[in-house]
Amino acid sequence: MDEGAELIIGPLGREQVSQLSALEQLPVPTLAVNYSEDSEPAGNLYQFGLSAEDEARQVAQRAWVEGHRTAMILTTDAS
Repeated sequence: MDEGAELIIGPLGREQVSQLSALEQLPVPTLAVNYSEDSEPAGNLYQFGLSAEDEARQVAQRAWVEGHRTAMILTTDAS
């Protein structure tokens, strides 16, 4: 942080985001591209992410509001 960073974007991994979240305060605003399990993240830590489960939930809620009552899901065999 001594190199003059004004903003940090990352990390991507949930474990690393949790490590940052466990700190009391970060020295510069940090945008984590995932979520930690902690309910109260460190000061200056902003979390952004959209898991497949969250995205599916949002699509289902939107479809319900629009009156749709059936759905089809296309997926791969990849784990």
